Amino acid sequence: PKVVSLAEIQLINLKQADSVYTALLSGADFATLVLKYSISPSREIKGYLGDVNIKHFSDNISVALSDLNEGEFTKPLRYGEHYIIFKRLNLYN
Repeated sequence: PKVVSLAEIQLINLKQADSVYTALLSGADFATLVLKYSISPSREIKGYLGDVNIKHFSDNISVALSDLNEGEFTKPLRYGEHYIIFKRLNLYN
C-alpha cells in the first residue's frame, strides 16, 4: 500500500472546481476554500482525510495522488457525480 496524508475539497461541478483550482493556483488558502466550498462531510475538519492508502481510489486518482509532493494539490478530478481537489499533507501534521 502507498499511504499519504490527504485533505480534500469536494465540489458540485466542474465550473466550481475550476474556479477553486484557479484560486489555489493564485495562492488562496486550502482550508479556507474547504470551509467555503466543499460539499464533503470532511469540511467540518478542514477537508482532512488522514492517512489514506491511495490504491483504494480509481486508477486515474491514485496516479494523480502518487505524483504529488507534500503541500501540492491535484487539478480537479472527477469523482462520481462530483469533482475533488486533493492536497497532500505532511505525514506528521
